[in-house]
Amino acid sequence: MSRRPACRHSSRWSHAPRAPGAVVLAVLVGLLVLLFPAGWGPGSVFAAGTGVPTRESVEKWLKDLEGGGTASETHQALKETLTQTLTALQAMTDAHARFRALTDQVRAAPAEIARLKALVAAGVSGVTPLIGSGTPLTVLEQTLDRAEADGKGLADQLAAELAEAERLQARRKDLPARLAAARQRGEALTEKIAALVPAEAGDDAGLGLLQAQNGQAQEETRLYQLELDQFGTTLELSRLRRELLTIRKEAAEIQAQTFRRLVDDRRRREAAAAVVQAQETARDLGIDTPVLANLAQENAAWAAERHEVALRMEGSSREVASLTHLLARLRDDHRSLRDKIQAIGFSDAIGLLLRVKRAELPSSGSFQEGQARRAEEISLTQLRLIEIEEALAQDRDLDARARDLVAGAAGSAGALTGSQRSALEAKVKTLLRQRREILENAQRDLSARLTRLVDLDTLSRQASQKSREFAAFIDERVFWVRSCQPLGVADLGRAIRGVSWLVSPSRWAEVAWALGRAFRRRPLLMIALLAFWTAILASRLRLNARLAEIGALVQRAATDRFRLTLEAIVLTVCWAAPWPLLMWIFSLGISLYPGPGGFSETVAVQLAALALPLWGLETFRQVFRPDGLAAHHCHWHVTEVHPLLQRQARLLGAVVLPLLFLFQVVEQQAPDLVQVSLGRGLLVAMLLAGAWLLDPVTRPAGPVMQAVGQVSRERFIYRLRYLLFFLAVVLPVVMIPACLMGYVYTANRLWGKAVQSLVLILGCNLAYAVFWRALHVHRRSLALHKSQAMKAVVQVPSPTEGEEGRSEVAPAATGAGPGGAAHAEPSIFQISAQTEKLLFAVLAVAMLIGVFQIWAEVFPALRILDQVKLWTTDAQILEAVTGPDGGVRREWVQRTVDITLFDLLVAIGLIALTISATNNLPGFIEFAVLQRLDLEAGVKFAVRTLSSYVIGLIGFVVVMETVGLGWDKIQWLAAGVSVGLGFGLQEIFANFISGLILLFERPLRVGDIVTVGDTTGAVTRIQIRATTLMNADRKEVVIPNKELITGRLMNWTLSDPILRIVFPVGVAYGSDLEKVRHHLMLVARTHPKVLTDPAPQVVLTGFGNSSLNIEVRVYISGMDGFPDFQHEMNQRICRVLGENGIQIPFPQQDVTITNWDRRPDGPGTPGAGAGKPATG
Repeated sequence: MSRRPACRHSSRWSHAPRAPGAVVLAVLVGLLVLLFPAGWGPGSVFAAGTGVPTRESVEKWLKDLEGGGTASETHQALKETLTQTLTALQAMTDAHARFRALTDQVRAAPAEIARLKALVAAGVSGVTPLIGSGTPLTVLEQTLDRAEADGKGLADQLAAELAEAERLQARRKDLPARLAAARQRGEALTEKIAALVPAEAGDDAGLGLLQAQNGQAQEETRLYQLELDQFGTTLELSRLRRELLTIRKEAAEIQAQTFRRLVDDRRRREAAAAVVQAQETARDLGIDTPVLANLAQENAAWAAERHEVALRMEGSSREVASLTHLLARLRDDHRSLRDKIQAIGFSDAIGLLLRVKRAELPSSGSFQEGQARRAEEISLTQLRLIEIEEALAQDRDLDARARDLVAGAAGSAGALTGSQRSALEAKVKTLLRQRREILENAQRDLSARLTRLVDLDTLSRQASQKSREFAAFIDERVFWVRSCQPLGVADLGRAIRGVSWLVSPSRWAEVAWALGRAFRRRPLLMIALLAFWTAILASRLRLNARLAEIGALVQRAATDRFRLTLEAIVLTVCWAAPWPLLMWIFSLGISLYPGPGGFSETVAVQLAALALPLWGLETFRQVFRPDGLAAHHCHWHVTEVHPLLQRQARLLGAVVLPLLFLFQVVEQQAPDLVQVSLGRGLLVAMLLAGAWLLDPVTRPAGPVMQAVGQVSRERFIYRLRYLLFFLAVVLPVVMIPACLMGYVYTANRLWGKAVQSLVLILGCNLAYAVFWRALHVHRRSLALHKSQAMKAVVQVPSPTEGEEGRSEVAPAATGAGPGGAAHAEPSIFQISAQTEKLLFAVLAVAMLIGVFQIWAEVFPALRILDQVKLWTTDAQILEAVTGPDGGVRREWVQRTVDITLFDLLVAIGLIALTISATNNLPGFIEFAVLQRLDLEAGVKFAVRTLSSYVIGLIGFVVVMETVGLGWDKIQWLAAGVSVGLGFGLQEIFANFISGLILLFERPLRVGDIVTVGDTTGAVTRIQIRATTLMNADRKEVVIPNKELITGRLMNWTLSDPILRIVFPVGVAYGSDLEKVRHHLMLVARTHPKVLTDPAPQVVLTGFGNSSLNIEVRVYISGMDGFPDFQHEMNQRICRVLGENGIQIPFPQQDVTITNWDRRPDGPGTPGAGAGKPATG
């Protein structure tokens, strides 16, 4: 009974029995088919004896469902199940077809291997072109085109075979995992099918899907197992095919080169013959008229040009052969090196091979120079082809052209007889026919030349691209491979022997012999150079005097000029030149006649190489002399550390440079064991000495940086103090253990990059100082001229008191208009500050580009971290997909990607970049863009703040995507966190939203005067949570943004900065009101801050107990200086009223006593003193 459900289940999917009792099960199946011919599904859908539904039956069932018109959820689920079943059946069919094809290949493999081996052993016979001496050039060119096409086809086949070999290697690594996964999937599906108990008729489709998927798994298992078993045979076939294609391709290239030489030789010989023929034709015709002479000269010139093109074609052929060989070598070396690394991994031998191949790679500059030269040649060739086309079009009708030329000759030479005209026309036609032939041949040769140049440029670009790829491949790995074994006890003895080798008298005698021979063989040159060096050395006294004189001149504004700074720079460089110049002279003398051992030549090269660093150090030392550039020109105001900088520069030149010289000599000349021991010791000593000497200069808490920070923390060098300390001290110290562990090459290269970066940063800082100096001199000159102009202005006398009463303040003084004071032109200092910011930005960008170029070689090495997998995630990836029509389109597909340590480091770098951009980029936007727009300060602040929010948001999204946490991964978490934070931190979120409303709606701006509650102050900052006000006590009041949105806010300067100020005044009863009003109006009108529009007012507002209440109402342009204005106005009102006899009464009160006893010891008599008022 336990099998009956299974039997009933199989009534829709007829399959072979899978358990004991197969005969009974078959009978039951037959009865069910007879009883239920229609079944629950569309009939029998199983392939006979397979247990897997047939494709036709599933398609029929799916078609019946689609035609039924029912759209219930059950039918939709059934349709989806059937669709998945079709997909599984198609995959099973594809796997079975591949299995059959692979089985056929396995059967045919032995015969194919034997055939390929025979072809490889036979090789290709030598190419002997059957070309006769009379074969036309066009036939040779067609033969060459076919040979080149055959070679290109074979090269494409070989490239495809190489790509297939790489795919096979990757497939070999992937197959075991695929086989295990297919087996596991098949076992799981088998268990599901065996345990499945149908609940309703619709489960037949589910069983069919499981059966189809199980069949797919079984077919894939068979395919993968056979593929894995026969992989050795497959690789052998691939190797033999590659070897055969390589042989054929090389033979085709040899054949093409042979035909190319034949074509070039024939073209050159024909061009030379054309030159001779043009000369002979001119001689045979007898050049007796100007028209014939001109035509003959043109023919000779075209023939000579064709001959020159033929010679250049031979050079281009050699370049094509050279670049083809280079490209093939690069590809072979790259593939060979990759295979070796995959086979044996990283080892000392692989490291040596990587370094050798990296040194052999051609430089990118050579490719770029060739590409630029060829681009110019291509343009000139195209232009020349156009000129030839125009000349051929002009001579298309020879008869008419000849008649025109003869007519022109007859007009200039006089009348010609009929016979003379006919003879001249015949000669002209002969020359014209010859010119057309020369032009047609030249056109063909130039077209071939253009094609050759284009092919050559393509080859050059391919070789350049391959060289860059190979260099990136090497750079990605070379820094992680040891160049020697870790430091051991044996290295001490080798180092001692290395010292003996280095100080060997015979080697240095070779250097002395080479230098002495230079003096003997070239005495005049050497003596002249030494005399020049002596003159430079002797001129130091004059240079010192001139530098001191220039230092005194630049201290005075009247004599300060930027040319003096330029002169001081030149003099400083010249002062530092003698000793580097002497090194260069010795280097030149040794290199003229080097010794036979090569040691002297290496010494000469290194002396010349170190002359420039010594010159730079000495120049840097002289910059900080007491009368040098730093003290008198750059105004760095750190004179207390100048002696320290000079001393450290001198020690660097005396300690590090000699160590560098010895290290380079040992690396290039010493035996390998000496390089490993002594070379490593010299490098460690150099790193240690450099870090020790640069520590007090670059340490953030050191004396130099402390002095710079006390002057200004915004200086270029101070902002980079941590980077400088890392490059100068931390990196060399870290590289010392790397050297001891055997990573000498890595330490040397990284330390070299660090030194280059330090030099670049220092150079940018000095360039900034020089440009700042030019700006400072210009600003100082403008200020001086402006001061002189102001002294020349005649002062206008102040108005008298009578005039004062009738005068009004000019709009320029009072700031007429609602906007307040008129916009003044930018001051000299504002322009200078903007220029300094622009200069800083330009130099910062230049420094970033330079540092990137310096470290570009190291960046690929970080890709090795891409092999350290941290976790995996699903991501949408844009891939090229081939459609049913064969077209290729790009679609987003779901793939599982690995998040590696490299991705994590990139994310950390993006976080740092985002923080830096958030802090600095909005300011740069304001400086570069917003300052050039007519916007209010509040608008600029809003744009700057919102841009920082946008930059931070973009950085956050990019960082999350980098580590595999896209929005689709964190949206539910973000929603949950948002709900939780919405309840727990609702006030903070309310303040944040309120801050955004403030930025967009702008009810207040930075700089506005506002009153919130009982607090009045100027808005200084609008931040994400709160807004800061500066009150009159210079205290900062932080107000949450929510209070500014939901509460009452008074903005004194929102839309109109004009404010009305009221000054209440009381005068005594009986005062002359017209006189009072006149004097109060005079006070209001004569104050410079009171606006004339709206006009001030003096209004009698009421009658007080002891005074007439008057208000002086005035309007001012803003709240700036309001306390001083209030004080001045009250003071003026008090003084004017006092001077004009107008009394300001104080409050008085009359008291009437109705019962008062004058006796001190008794009650008062009633009625005594009644009615007598007492005033108090």
